[in-house]
Amino acid sequence: MLNYRSERNGIYWVRPIFLIYFSFQVCFAFSQQPELEFRTLDAFENLTNGRVTSITQDSVGFLWLGTSDGVFRFDGATVYKYSNIDNDPNSLPASNTNKLLADSKNNIWACTSDGLCLYNREYDYFYPVVTSNDLKGLPGTDIYVINEDKAGQINIAFGKSIYKLDKSQNLFIKVLDLERGKINAIAFDELNNIWIAASDDGGLFYYNQQNKELNKYRSVANIKNSISSNEVADVAINRNKLWIATNGGGIDCLNLKDMTFKNYFSPNYFENYSFSIFIDRKKNVWVCTLGSLKLYDHSSDSFYDYYYQENNPKSLGRNITGFFEDNQENYWTIHSLGGIRTSEKENKFKHFSTNPEWYWSTSEKHITAISND
Repeated sequence: MLNYRSERNGIYWVRPIFLIYFSFQVCFAFSQQPELEFRTLDAFENLTNGRVTSITQDSVGFLWLGTSDGVFRFDGATVYKYSNIDNDPNSLPASNTNKLLADSKNNIWACTSDGLCLYNREYDYFYPVVTSNDLKGLPGTDIYVINEDKAGQINIAFGKSIYKLDKSQNLFIKVLDLERGKINAIAFDELNNIWIAASDDGGLFYYNQQNKELNKYRSVANIKNSISSNEVADVAINRNKLWIATNGGGIDCLNLKDMTFKNYFSPNYFENYSFSIFIDRKKNVWVCTLGSLKLYDHSSDSFYDYYYQENNPKSLGRNITGFFEDNQENYWTIHSLGGIRTSEKENKFKHFSTNPEWYWSTSEKHITAISND
């Protein structure tokens, strides 16, 4: 039998060895701007002298950080580093890590400045997939863009081209070439077609993988129903909308039902330069800009802003470049100055014990496992 006692409020990191997960209803609107308090965890104080570039989490619960000084694995208490070691083939091909990806098969991919590698969970090391000596069909090794499509295949963008990993041949096969631009991000819709964000006057592209048709969307002066800028940094799909981060044109949103664009332009000049978009577990849209962290409010069809405040240690850090939500619904922010910070979710736990005075009580003090019926 179990015994209920009063709830205790606190902020916890859930260790990956044992996880109790609570799910909540999806929420799209806010009665007021959610209050967030950010801090730097002690474990990350002396994490690295390098710049944090990427965050992901595996199904076990480990948090993985890509930096210019290697890859770091965090288990909630300690940090373990993976880096390039001279003459060691089972190390990162380069410590400078551009991007991390945790795929649907719980693989961890690391894109570095000198190749692509994959984490061997059994023996705890990264082994090379693409190197300067074996490009596997890619034109180079400095890889920034990687994503998994709806069929579970790994896709990499390099320059103005996209390549798909053919596991049967162990080669990357070219999918498409853009006529212009440099690809910064790719996103896959429910039909496994590709939305492409490109800078260097590239714009927005849509590739239909069934009929091999490539459509382009470009900024046209005095035309309202177009993207606001041809410098597109990121794209993300949230239900029937495509969110578009532009460099100088604000944030665009394409309604995928009627294919109409809407632009969200800020009176703050720097907030119109956006770097990345993140869709959290509740389907909220977060956008990192040069001036603030933005959160979309569905009810008002506008954005809340979070700013760095010099005299407030719990405010957003300076120069945000990335945003991530882990499986425990904690938020993580990447900063070009100041590394990584977190805003932790307040979790509520119930405590059960052998106290006979409580209505529900346990027969044993030491509990080693739980289950549900």
